[in-house]
Formats: sequence, structure tokens, C-alpha cells
Amino acid sequence: MIKSRGLTKFVSNAEMERAEKASAKEKQDAMKPVITALSAHVRSVWERNKRAKLDIDTKLEKSSRQRNCIYDPTLLSAIQSAGGSEAYLGITAKKCSDTKAWILDILLPSGGGKPFEVVPTPLPDLPQDIVAAAEERVRQMAIQQALSMESQTGQPADIVAINGILKAAKTLMAKHLAQALDDEAESTAEKMEELIEDQFREGSFYKALVEVVDDFVTFNAAVMKGPVLKNKKVRKWVQGPTGYEPKVVTEIVKEWVRVSPYDIFPDPDAEDCNSGNFIEKHKLTRRDFTEMLGVPGYKDEAIREVLRRYSDKGFHEWMTTDSARAEGENRQFAVGFDTETISVVEMWGSVPGSKLIDWGMSKNLDSDMEYEVNAWIVADIVFRAVINPDPLGRRPYGKACFQTIPGAFWGRSLPENIEDDQTMCNAAARAIQNNMGLSSGPMGEYDADRCPTYSGQITPWLMIASTNKQMAEGSAIKFHNIPNNSESLIRVYDKFSLLADEHSGIPAYQQGNTANVGGAGSTASGLDMLMKASSRGVMGVVRSLDDGIIQPILDMAIDHNMQYHPDESVKGDIKAYAIGTSALAIKQQAAIRRMEFATATNNPIDYALMGPSGRKELLKGVADAQDLPVDKIFPDDPMPQAPMQTLIPGQTPAPENLDAAGNKAGGQANLMRAQ
Repeated sequence: MIKSRGLTKFVSNAEMERAEKASAKEKQDAMKPVITALSAHVRSVWERNKRAKLDIDTKLEKSSRQRNCIYDPTLLSAIQSAGGSEAYLGITAKKCSDTKAWILDILLPSGGGKPFEVVPTPLPDLPQDIVAAAEERVRQMAIQQALSMESQTGQPADIVAINGILKAAKTLMAKHLAQALDDEAESTAEKMEELIEDQFREGSFYKALVEVVDDFVTFNAAVMKGPVLKNKKVRKWVQGPTGYEPKVVTEIVKEWVRVSPYDIFPDPDAEDCNSGNFIEKHKLTRRDFTEMLGVPGYKDEAIREVLRRYSDKGFHEWMTTDSARAEGENRQFAVGFDTETISVVEMWGSVPGSKLIDWGMSKNLDSDMEYEVNAWIVADIVFRAVINPDPLGRRPYGKACFQTIPGAFWGRSLPENIEDDQTMCNAAARAIQNNMGLSSGPMGEYDADRCPTYSGQITPWLMIASTNKQMAEGSAIKFHNIPNNSESLIRVYDKFSLLADEHSGIPAYQQGNTANVGGAGSTASGLDMLMKASSRGVMGVVRSLDDGIIQPILDMAIDHNMQYHPDESVKGDIKAYAIGTSALAIKQQAAIRRMEFATATNNPIDYALMGPSGRKELLKGVADAQDLPVDKIFPDDPMPQAPMQTLIPGQTPAPENLDAAGNKAGGQANLMRAQ
């Protein structure tokens, strides 16, 4: 019963308890859609994808251990029970690190090269309003010219003359418009390329790319995610009354991140990240959740429920690979179930409209239709669900495999390709070490009855007392030598080490080790031919990175800038390409051809045809192909028109006093000097 006394209300304990229960029931009712249909759907997908990945998880563990020179626990136990060496030679680790360095040298060459380029489309589209305005201008020009002809001749212009004037004007207009359009498209493409490069550097794209390449050479698949929009504090320097001052502002920035292969769970029938229902597993802190409050697409009450439930010990979706993953990442595995982080399951996939309506999505949805959705859950709580914003339904992921398997999401890893070779080399190394230890000295035996006081140690100048009878019976101490088989075992090791070169496609001589290169590789030209032949394999590997990761990331970056970037000058009919290996090779060949052309045309006749301006443009192209600063080498000032003789490089004076044969008088020496 609530009593009122003036402006103050008095509430009994029973009333307060009933009010709290009612409030709690209201909150629980509000959470019901969160905990029922949609969360059950996402968890069903999560459990199915997780079960389908069990065999892959085993392969990920084996590849990680193999690269980190760690024996499988079962094999290590067998080796230890037999005793002896536990040597593990890092052939796989060396192959992975060499391949990573080789790939990064191609994708990110020294001198600031980029793994992509932005170019206009072959036939850029001209805006219709510009075309209409130009055609109207041509028509008016044709009318004015026809009227001028009438005033000069006194005769009306016939239709044939007018059509001829109009046709010539249209041809000239089309030529000028095409040239202007090409120039504008080139400028737009350059601006977009600079913008994407700036976004990549500020958004940690290149850092993520290095990490992805490390996964690429180690695991069965490598994944990059982006662009991911994040609210991030950025320090900027602004002009103040006393000079530049630091100012911290919060901006929405684009970031690209590496996603661990342990944290991705594709659909069992998927071939890439855009097919089937795709799952990514996160570990977030409580602070991460508080920063989501008030952000569009997130349910504030669901986030608060997560914080209420897991504010003390967190929540972790434990996986069978957690221990092996911690071992491979060189960190301590947290035994037990206490953790400060909260495991989040993110799903990209199809969801029935009825489940989205139950969850509370406000859009006009058809309950019978399927929608491409991005949903985030913790345990049974859905705190985010949005329709995929990409117009083509793409997901912000790229995936590549070292060796692809048609029709499969996961490929073969580099460690898998040389697993048997690594095993044989390890066995040979253990045998060599054991044999060297046994054969390093003699093994002996002695008669304990005859030498009761002998300690069993081989000691220099040791004397043992013996009687005549004992001496007659033979030696009291005998020694046996263990044969040294290290040479044959080393040949076994060398054989399988060379097989690892062949099976991996990464020969040791590509990284400068030419010790075991014979045959054609014994000469400089032969070694160069071998290196070029072996580079074809790595070119195919890099092409997988181009097509699977860099190209999808570029496409989404361009589309996002075209849709949301405020600067209209970067937008146009353009396309981005991951250049990787093929374009780099083309660029190198183009640089060589330009240099050859510049050298071939360095003569008076060709120079007279090109003139100073043409020669300048040619040299600018040569300098640009060599990545030289064109603007500094060739300033925009007009070239002075000096006499032709002073501008022709390498021109020699005309020969004088020629003899009958056309040679300069004065002998062969003078002729050679003139030449």
C-alpha cells in the first residue's frame, strides 16, 4: 500500500519488492526475442560449422607444430620412451620464412611499390548532360557557319553543305571530348589510388598483409578482413595562437585485420567466404562492449545483459585447439574456465525474415523471405543483427590458400607438402646424433669376479692387480667399437632435404644457398635459368593471394569510397587491380622497352621529328618507369628553344676533307676518332 503525505510518497517493502519483480519481468520479456529464435538459428549454424572443421583443426595444429619445430605429443612420448636424441631440424621453419620473404619482396618491393593500381576503364562513360550540351553547341556552331556562308555568297546554304559542316563539327567534338575524358579519367584514377594508399597505411593494411602472408605459408588458408569501420581516437596537430598544438579527436577510420585460421568456421560446402553461412569467433573485453552502446545496429539492452551476466569471470567458448594454438603462438595456455574476455560468435549468412522480425528489426521485412545478415551473439544473446550493407551481398573477407583444392574452402599448406620429408630428416638427424654419441668412444666389459674393486670407469694409467692363474684365463677387460654410420645417414638427410625443395617449390638457391646445386646450376647462366624456372611456382602462389585477398579488398575499398567519400574528384569510371606478379613483370619489361626506344631514337633525324617537347615527354616516361622523381627532373617551365645543333645529344660535327672513299682525310686514326 502506498501512502502519500504531502509531496512525499512512502512505499512499503512489499510494494517495492513487487515493483522490482515487475520491472525484472518486463526486462525479461523484452529479452525474449533476443534469446529465442534468432540466437537459436545462429548457434545452430555455429555448432554445425564447428563440427565440420574438426579434421581441419587437426591439420592446423600439425602445421603449426611443424613450423615451430615441436613434436606431436604422441610421437614425442614414443621417442622419449626409446631414449636418445630429440632433435628437430627446422626445415619447415626455414622454408616458410624464405617463402614469406620471397612473397613480400614481390608484393611490397623496395622503393615504395604498391601491390595494386587504379586505372580508368578502357572506354570511360561520358555523363549524358555533358554529351547533350556538346551536341547542342555543335548544332549552334553549324547554324552560325551556315548563316555566315549565306551572308558571304548571297545564296542559301543547301542541306548537303549543312550536313557536311555538322558532321565535321561532330567528329572534331568527339575527338576533343574523348581526349578530355581520357585526361579526366587518368586524373581521377590517380587520386583514387592515392586515397586508397593513404587509407591502407592509416588502416594498418600492410601490417595485416604481412601477418596474412605468414598464415598463408603456414596454414591451410589465410584470411584478411576489411574494411572494418571503427571509432578511433586520432591525434592531430592544429594551428593555434602559439603554433601547432596536439588535439585528440574521435574519427571513424577504416581498418584491415588478419583473421586467424583458428577463428574462422566456414560452411561445410563453402568454397570461399561469400558462400554458405560463415562464422568468425572473437574475444572481446568488457570495454569493447561499453563502446558499442548507442551505436546503430546494436541492441543496448542486450549489451547490458551481456555485461550483467559476465562481468565477473567473462565467458569463453573453449575449443579443442586452444592448447595447441597457445603453444604455436608462444604463450601460456590459461588452464581452467576463468577468463576476463568474452567470446563472441559473428555470423554472415542467410536468416529467415520471421526470426529477424521476432528479434525486433524495424525494416519492412517479409517473414517468408531469406535475408543476408550479419549477426553477433554471446551464448544465447543476440546483440547485433543488420542486413548486409553491401549491394552485391559481399562479405568483408578475402581468403587464399598456398595450394588450392578445387571446390574446397581449405587447401594444402606448405608444411603438409613437406611433412614426410621433414619426418625423414628428423629421423636421420636423431640417428646421426645417437650414432655419433655411441661411436665417439669404445664400449667395454669386465669380469666382475676377477675385478671386484674395478669402478667401471676408463681411466688413463689404470692398473688392476691379477694372479698368474687369472692372467692365463684371458683378458679381464674387453672393449668394443661401435661403427660410425654418420656419412650414410647424412646422405639420407641430404636426399630428403633436396626432396623438400622439390615438394615445396622453394629451392634453397633462391635464398642464396648454392652449396648443393649441381649440373646446370654450377654456372652463372645455368643458375639464372634455374632461378627463373623456379620463380614460376611462386608466381602462381602470389597470384592466389592477388585473386583471393587483395582483389576483393580493393573492390570493396573502391565501392565504399565511391559511395561514402565526400570528395567527388576521386569518383569516376575506374577499376582497381591487384598487380602482384604479372603487372610487376610487365612494368619491368615496359621500363626496358622505353629505355631501348629512347636510345634508338637518340639521333638527329628522329630528334628533328619529335622536337624538344616530344623528346621531353619520352624521357619523362623513361624516368617514371624507373620510379624516378619526374617532377623534379623535368620542371614545368617551358623548354627554351635553343638552336637545333646544341640540343641534339651526342651530335658530332660534320666531317671535312673527305677522300674519294668518303673517309676523312688524315688516316685511319682520325677516322676512328671522328666515328
